[in-house]
Amino acid sequence: MIEAAFFFGRKKAAFFVVVCVPQTGMASVWSAGRRPRHDEACRGRLREVASFRRGGGGRKRRAFLACIGEMCIFAPKKTTMNDIAAELAKLHVLKGADYSRQVERIARMDNFHPVENETGIFSVGGEGGDDYDNLLNAARKAVSHGYKVFILPNPSGTRTPDFIFERKGTYRPYDLKTISGKASASNRLEESIDQSNRVLLNIVTDYSPSSLARSIKHYFEYNNDAIEVLVYKGGKSISVSREMSQSRSFYSLFMKKYSK
Repeated sequence: MIEAAFFFGRKKAAFFVVVCVPQTGMASVWSAGRRPRHDEACRGRLREVASFRRGGGGRKRRAFLACIGEMCIFAPKKTTMNDIAAELAKLHVLKGADYSRQVERIARMDNFHPVENETGIFSVGGEGGDDYDNLLNAARKAVSHGYKVFILPNPSGTRTPDFIFERKGTYRPYDLKTISGKASASNRLEESIDQSNRVLLNIVTDYSPSSLARSIKHYFEYNNDAIEVLVYKGGKSISVSREMSQSRSFYSLFMKKYSK
C-alpha cells in the first residue's frame, strides 16, 4: 500500500514512492520517473526523514532512510523513555485541543507493547513496580467498560497521569487513586492535583457513599482545572463531571448510583 512520497536530490529533485510493509514495520522506497544517481539520493548513507505519516490515525514518526543501491529501506526510529518523559512533560503547559492532541500522540508512541496475558492493556515496561498490581487491577476494570488502556511510565521529576484511556477514538488521561482500608478519598484526590485533570478512584473497600460524594464535591471546589472523577466500585462505573458535582441533586444522585 502506498503511504507517502518524498523528494530528494541536490539539484533537481528525484521522486520516490514509499510502500509500507505493516508486518515488519519497514517500508521500501523505489524511484519513479527518473532513476536517482548515487550522488543525489542513494549514496549508501543514512538520510533522516523529518516525518512519516503512517496509518489512518495520521501518526507522524521520525525515521531514517537507509539507501542501498537503487532501493532504500525506511526504518522507523524507535522512541526512548526519555522521549516519552519529554512528551509527558508537555501536558503541563498545553491546553484545550493542543492538550488532547498531545495525549493521543503519547498513546500512539511505538514504545507501548501489549501486556502479557492481558487484552486491551498496553505498557512501556515497569511491570514489576510497587504499584503495578493496583494499576493492572484498575486497567482490567477499564477494559471491561470498553476502554483500551495505556499504562504510562513514571519518569523522575515529572508529575504525570497513570493511564491514558481510549474509547471510540477519544483519548483521556487519568491519575489512579486506589482507595483501600481507611485511606481518605479527600487526601488521595488532593494528591492528584498537577498530575491530571481527570482522576480514577478505584474503590476496593467499603466506603461511605456520602463521605465519598463530599470528597468529590470538595475536590472540584478547590481544583479549578478538574474535569472528571471516574469512580470504579466492583463492576460499577460512575463518571462525575464538574457540572454534575454542582447540581443540587448531586448527593442523592451519586449515592443512588453508588449504592445500587
